[in-house]
Amino acid sequence: MNLKAAIERNRIRHARFKRAEYVLRRVRQRIFDYEDAGQLAKAERLIATCKRVLAPKWRAERAAAEDRKLQRTPSAFEPGGGGR
Repeated sequence: MNLKAAIERNRIRHARFKRAEYVLRRVRQRIFDYEDAGQLAKAERLIATCKRVLAPKWRAERAAAEDRKLQRTPSAFEPGGGGR
């Protein structure tokens, strides 16, 4: 795969994440309206779909946050690293 194709694929992927985040936020804001209209099951399916689409992004963000935390925190095995 060449660089142009990889960039385009990544652009499409991130656009899908952005759209799923937008839809998830809107559905959660209006969940009681959907419930009153008898559309709660549809809204719950939509929420589940958005969560499924966003799961890889959330996993990557969590892994990056943990990695940043571990890089900031010195290990007990490093020199001057807070060992007892």
